[in-house]
Amino acid sequence: MGVKLQAPAPQLFSRPKAPPPVKPDLPEDIALSADYIQARESTEEEPIDHKGIVYEQRQNGEINVLKLSGQTKPELPADIPDSAVNADGRVVIYVDGIHQEISEQHRQIRSFFHGQAGTGANVGQSVIGIHEGAGKSGLHDGVRIGKALFMLKLVQNRVIPLEWASKQIYKIDPAIKSVHDEVRQSLLAGRKVQLITHSGGGAETAAALTLLAREGMKQEIGDHVRVLSMASAAAHKDFTKAGVKAENLFYTGSEQDPVYSIFRHYLGPLSLGSAVGFAVDAARYLYDMIKGKDIPVVYHFHSPDYIFDRNVVDGSQRIQKFLNGGPGGKFPLP
Repeated sequence: MGVKLQAPAPQLFSRPKAPPPVKPDLPEDIALSADYIQARESTEEEPIDHKGIVYEQRQNGEINVLKLSGQTKPELPADIPDSAVNADGRVVIYVDGIHQEISEQHRQIRSFFHGQAGTGANVGQSVIGIHEGAGKSGLHDGVRIGKALFMLKLVQNRVIPLEWASKQIYKIDPAIKSVHDEVRQSLLAGRKVQLITHSGGGAETAAALTLLAREGMKQEIGDHVRVLSMASAAAHKDFTKAGVKAENLFYTGSEQDPVYSIFRHYLGPLSLGSAVGFAVDAARYLYDMIKGKDIPVVYHFHSPDYIFDRNVVDGSQRIQKFLNGGPGGKFPLP
């Protein structure tokens, strides 16, 4: 049984944030990312039980906490209740990005998956949030994701024993265990899984799916898992190598966003061209940071707000079409 919360509880919800003033030297449309920018710039470290917390966010805004960090198990019975499963047997799981408080993830679910933003989508059912959890700083969180990616590459290339790798990667990032366990439970229960990832959540999800594939569930992933990847810190191939079919993967992000530009390059032992691209883009954005590129601009192009806005084409939201069951693809944004 989950814990139903009708009003924000201090240990689970962050304080509301006021949007920042829009600086005159920033892009004119940066106002659409104001909530995200403010949330990122005012993030405070969260309690350890937030790092991998699993909750149901219903369409009426009610929050039902299912599991705290470290409490999930890979076996049935499923943590995700029937109330979060649609008539076709689908569950929707959103794994958010680095260094934002849980209140910002709630906002993103309301805005972009429950249709409250003008350019958002509506999945028509509860969304299961798996929260990454904010550390001491964005740098600390970025280092954590870097370690998780390193472990992902070791697992992909079968360099280390699977059981040892699982234990280590869960210590590095508890959210990976939550994603792994909730997806595995859902597949064992015969459910379809629509994963949605943003930023560091992409790396966590790719790692979890890779572990599942190594555990013998690659076919189930191919048959029943779809992924919406937004500015993920993981390459398109990181998902497909884990079993996600290309037509079931919607991979998008802005070419002005460092995370998307750098991590879209797959890193593998035989992927020299991608490694060069990774290094070139990383060096380019490091130079921009040294030269004093405005951080709010970086957040703007990285935000789900920008990504959803730019995926509206000829008045139609192509992310909505994908969430409705349409084909995926690669969709780089300006």
